[in-house]
Amino acid sequence: MKLDSGDYAFFSQYLKNVCGIELGDDKQYLLEARLTPLLQRFSFKSLGELIAALKAAPAKELVRAVIEAMVTNESLFFRDVGPFDSLCLKILPQLLAQKGHERTLRIWSAACSTGQEPYSVVMALTLHMNVFATHHVEIFCSDISSAALDRAREGTYSEFEVQRGLTPGHLARFFHKTPGGWRVNDELRAALTFKQLNLLEPPPAVGPFDLILCRNVLIYFDRDTKVRVLANLEHAMAPWAFLFLGATESLLGISERFERMESCSGPVYRRGRGKAG
Repeated sequence: MKLDSGDYAFFSQYLKNVCGIELGDDKQYLLEARLTPLLQRFSFKSLGELIAALKAAPAKELVRAVIEAMVTNESLFFRDVGPFDSLCLKILPQLLAQKGHERTLRIWSAACSTGQEPYSVVMALTLHMNVFATHHVEIFCSDISSAALDRAREGTYSEFEVQRGLTPGHLARFFHKTPGGWRVNDELRAALTFKQLNLLEPPPAVGPFDLILCRNVLIYFDRDTKVRVLANLEHAMAPWAFLFLGATESLLGISERFERMESCSGPVYRRGRGKAG
């Protein structure tokens, strides 16, 4: 089942080209663990045969399956907590003041995975000042994984998943019990639109966005890919828009086109300051 060094090098570059993920030099065990289940599904006898198919003219179904297998879909409700406090207490008041009488607020949850992040945004904004009562809030949710998006659209989570970040109050107000676990109420789902999207591709045309959350994504990319993704994000942002990154991510040495908001918890940036990195 093991790959030779040439096949591993090819696949590493292939993965980077199609979705930006930097696999690295010592992750053959990860590749083998995630791709081996695809062998029976696509009638391959070995990982070498699978790689050979990718080298030829692979079917779209195979490409999608490989990407699905290799992307990481780890997510939880109110991840890191602090950014959601910053959103409600610091960023939202600035956004509403900037927009004045305009009553539409657009948010993009990029790489939303199985949906916990955008649903957390809706809950936070509802509980803080119920901005949905005064503004038309559009939350665009995208991910490269169609399987993750299917779960996000369904909005059903296991007992273990809801215990990771949600309080009994959250469950009582925003969820209802089902045989499969807990399902998000329709009021939360109404503000969300889901679409499969590769961050290496042009951004969605439904912007410009006032806020983009692209958290815990850049850590999987090399510098050049980060620059490319950030250019796409910036293109989709309103002049005053904000960008939220993951707790361990930074634009230092990557781009100077964003100003870090030092008063916020976690890496939060405002568009339009400085120069290209």
